[in-house]
Amino acid sequence: MGLEPKVMEEKWFIYFEDNALNFHRSWTGLKVYQVDFEITEDKAKTINAFVNNEPEEYIPGSDDHEARMISYLIDRLLLGKEVSFPT
Repeated sequence: MGLEPKVMEEKWFIYFEDNALNFHRSWTGLKVYQVDFEITEDKAKTINAFVNNEPEEYIPGSDDHEARMISYLIDRLLLGKEVSFPT
């Protein structure tokens, strides 16, 4: 479950493991985001979202921007929705 890049233009590798959705940059392999879920029989609830803030790996924007970016990646890349890139 997730997204495995097939060509160089696909910049994200996204996978679900151990109740967490993990977002890695496809070229470097660096983890940028992780969203943790609480899973029950009939639903999944987000309980935490993490952003890599290691300066040599990723310099995050504001919390609001990073939250919008995670939503964009899920909506666009995993769900195939037509959504605007967060600015």
